[in-house]
Amino acid sequence: MGKEVRVRFAPSPTGDLHVGNIRTALFDWAYARHTGGTFIFRIEDTDTTRVTDEYIQAAIDTLKWLGLNWDEGPEVGGPNGPYLQSQRLGIYAEWAQKFLDQKDAYYCYCTPVELEARREAQRAANVAPGYDGQCRDLTDAQIADYKGQGREAVVRMRMPDGSTTFTDEIRGEVTFDHKFVPDFVLVRGDGSPLYTLAVAVDDVMMKVSHVLRGEDLLTNTARQLHLQQCLGYQTPSYLHLPLVTNDAGEKLSKQTKATAVDIANPESIQVSLSRAANHLGLKNDPFGGSISQWLNRKVKEWRERHSI
Repeated sequence: MGKEVRVRFAPSPTGDLHVGNIRTALFDWAYARHTGGTFIFRIEDTDTTRVTDEYIQAAIDTLKWLGLNWDEGPEVGGPNGPYLQSQRLGIYAEWAQKFLDQKDAYYCYCTPVELEARREAQRAANVAPGYDGQCRDLTDAQIADYKGQGREAVVRMRMPDGSTTFTDEIRGEVTFDHKFVPDFVLVRGDGSPLYTLAVAVDDVMMKVSHVLRGEDLLTNTARQLHLQQCLGYQTPSYLHLPLVTNDAGEKLSKQTKATAVDIANPESIQVSLSRAANHLGLKNDPFGGSISQWLNRKVKEWRERHSI
């Protein structure tokens, strides 16, 4: 494809890794090894209410145990670290301020109650709910009034009129009308960054060339592309993979306990990776031998480790 391949696996460890995570990690790892590229392992841990050190370590241990070694990330370091988002908060604050200075973003003083009331009105009017731009062009007097009321402001990104079109390397050309991509929050009132800001900044700062992820994140792409363009960097190529589903066609996620990849439970590993292998269309694993042989080997390793 002409450019150095740099892919990233960036889970948000709010629970054990699940089959969808492992499929993405396998795609990333295999693509990096096939092309002689770089596999980056990044931890998206800005959700401090749900991410725990235990889950972060479990994610690290799971990839290590599966043999999906990374070139940059926790424990191995790299030139673009740190690789935990909680250690990059100053970087996000700097970029949020640049967006404010460039007028690409603005302070929004709307309260949760006001926002919900306006969403209810939109739904009643059969209008797609979304931020209505109330604080887009506040006067100095209005800002002073809100501050005088003690209101907490978030930083909200300004989406321009028009649309975003990009080429998904799996789906082809995709277009999002900005009427359905309203201005979105970058930074909470307490100063903590949201996922959309952190992931866009990290992908360009870490020089990610290809983003492989589930199709449930497709609708985020217009926001991330706009952010990356405002950052002034080249945007990555995007590949949105079909969701991993059960036999009933239902999405498998970390809320689906039976699909969690728990290295203390060999049966969960076997079920999860067998399903991942089927969705990948893999007949042979990247480590030599068949997928089933690899799974059996991993289960045997687990039983030996625990003297079972």
